[in-house]
Parts: sequence; structure tokens; C-alpha cells
Amino acid sequence: MAITKRNIADSLKYSPERQYKLIAVNVSIFAYTIWGVLKPLLPKKTLAKINIIGTDVKEIVDTLSKEMDISVIPEYLGGKNTKVCT
Repeated sequence: MAITKRNIADSLKYSPERQYKLIAVNVSIFAYTIWGVLKPLLPKKTLAKINIIGTDVKEIVDTLSKEMDISVIPEYLGGKNTKVCT
């Protein structure tokens, strides 16, 4: 939960122009279960804006680097940005 709060805070603070897309990282099995229930109920247009990622650092970096430069991705998510506040 703390990581999710941190990701949301970083997103709002450092990349407001990226708010058209939701990328959830370090997602627990509980969240995957909830996502599995909600996914069929959402329109395709909404589903295209949502990425749910587990804890695999390579998968996180690959997904995030499709949306932004590796230099702006925080180190704790596998990027190269060391200036993100903790």
C-alpha cells in the first residue's frame, strides 16, 4: 500500500502530463484478483489506458519506458532518476 501511495504521489508531482494512462506497479495477488473481476466490466477504451504490472523490475522498466524516457523513471522502479524525493 505504501508503494502505491508513493507511486501516485510521484505521478502527480513529477508527471501530470501522463495522467491519461494508469500504470500500477508492484501489484499484489489481491489486486490482480480484483482486476480480474473488474476487467470484463470496463469498456475497451478504458482498458487500453490501464497497465497492471507485478514486481518484476524488467517488466516494470519495459512498460514504463514505452511511455517515458528512462531518465525520468525513479531508481526504485528501475530507472535512472535519482532526484525523486522519498
